[in-house]
Amino acid sequence: MPTGRQHRLSPREQALFMTKHQLSQTKWSGLRKALGGKDSGLASWEVIRSPMRTATAEPGRQVWTDAREAHLVSLRDAVECTLDELVQSEHFRERYVRGPDGRPVPHTSTYLPTPELPYEQHADNVADVHLCLWLDKGGRGASTAKLVVTTPNQVYPMSRSHSILLSTMPCSSDFNKDLHEMIGPWMGDVQALLESGVTVNGLLRAVCLFLTGDLQFLRCFLGHKGASCRLPCVWCLVVGRRGDANVEALAAFGDIQDARQKPKRLRTRKQLQYTIEALGEDCNDDLLIPLTPLEHLSIEYPPLLDVEPCQIVVAPLHLTLGVTAILLRLGVEAAALCDGLPAARRAAAAIGAALFKDVRVRPVPYHGGGFAGRESHRMEVRGSIVCDTLEGLIPAQQLAALRTAWAAWAGVARTLNRAEEIPAGEVSEFFLALERFVPDLQVIFSWLSVSPKLHALTHHAPTFLRRFGSLGSYAEQALEACHACLQQSASTVHCGLVFGVVRPAGAAGCAGAPAVGAEDPEQRANAQVGRRRGAQGQVALRRPAASEQVQPSSDGSRRPQGAS
Repeated sequence: MPTGRQHRLSPREQALFMTKHQLSQTKWSGLRKALGGKDSGLASWEVIRSPMRTATAEPGRQVWTDAREAHLVSLRDAVECTLDELVQSEHFRERYVRGPDGRPVPHTSTYLPTPELPYEQHADNVADVHLCLWLDKGGRGASTAKLVVTTPNQVYPMSRSHSILLSTMPCSSDFNKDLHEMIGPWMGDVQALLESGVTVNGLLRAVCLFLTGDLQFLRCFLGHKGASCRLPCVWCLVVGRRGDANVEALAAFGDIQDARQKPKRLRTRKQLQYTIEALGEDCNDDLLIPLTPLEHLSIEYPPLLDVEPCQIVVAPLHLTLGVTAILLRLGVEAAALCDGLPAARRAAAAIGAALFKDVRVRPVPYHGGGFAGRESHRMEVRGSIVCDTLEGLIPAQQLAALRTAWAAWAGVARTLNRAEEIPAGEVSEFFLALERFVPDLQVIFSWLSVSPKLHALTHHAPTFLRRFGSLGSYAEQALEACHACLQQSASTVHCGLVFGVVRPAGAAGCAGAPAVGAEDPEQRANAQVGRRRGAQGQVALRRPAASEQVQPSSDGSRRPQGAS
């Protein structure tokens, strides 16, 4: 801790520091004593206790818990608190949408809500704030789901510091029906943000919502049938299956295996709205849906929210892991087709040894033994080592194509994962590299099938990058960091403190002290205000119990029945 003439943290900042690092009273007192007691610059526990209670009572940090779940009370309060702290720390950054010429569109207009009209996306020149909504599932022991909101409007977009953990809940499955049960109640709060905006530094701004996560979450959130269905892409209507039954669809929408052909038709928000209205709450997974294939367009379950498809993020982290695995697999498959299974085994062993000894990476003990984190990025820049091990095991033409592909992928992945504004010139290079990447591989490796992930990389990642100027700033690394942090401390942290793990000093949405618990009925009742919404048109929300029914009060706020 700084002492003397250097800046000292205030008692409030020290209290939030304790929360961030999960320091108990005993550890804090021992640390203070070891550093010199009063001369250390650390406040005593008696001094810190009061500002900790004050911070816990702030609107953006209110948390309520029950026997199975923990939830933030108010999404709006947490978002506005986070944005205010970014402004105060001078870490807030404007994010501009880029026009057709590649130049940022300045914010020349203020946001004016129109509650009397149906919600529509605001214009590019309206001052706004970008928010990313994610869900992650997994964990040690019983699997849990974490619903997280972050904002790219900051200096370090992927920092865990300003990630808002909305809710944690048990999760054994993340199918569409399960998502409606788990996070459906939050969609009313998200819709309220879109319709009325948020206040930043005293000025009202619009909210631009981005949906991100792996393809499995995106499909379940949107009610999409899956990667093996007729129209497997969540961004466009490209056809995934060839055959006589799909001749008309192939002519109208295009073929996913033709990587050189750009998508003929993109999905729209209006299509999602139509599906929501047609399917509604009573859609049963075991019954036939009341729409024809050309009407539902492979959206066969009720979407949770009618998000703009162009604002669905092509997750850079999962793309990086997937494409790296494809390049590794191509070398083994080429050896198998050349000299059979024994050659494939030799190629796989050689690649594994090179990765372990020369690239110095090793697979993780989960997700089927793949690679994760920095090790995957290390493989991108050292792809030539992998190619060297295949010398003599695969034909020279295929080896040369692999070397070219690894070199191109290193440049693409660097642009894909950088959490900063990408210059227009680099965006153009990204476009050109991906125009050739998959088609060139298909020429040499004729058996290569274009998966939805490769299709998203080829066509939708460049489009997103050209419009929003960055992919890494909207990536899912912050969510993965939150997930890892929660799992690391799950055995030692009370459920009510889980929100404090994610957030650092001065951050919104974290509990600086034990959260509201089930043993406090009055506070818990007030905590439910932000979780239910009775607006017409909101579909597939979990029906609350009679004691939790929310009724509008005379002042327009939402309170559960019996709450004063």
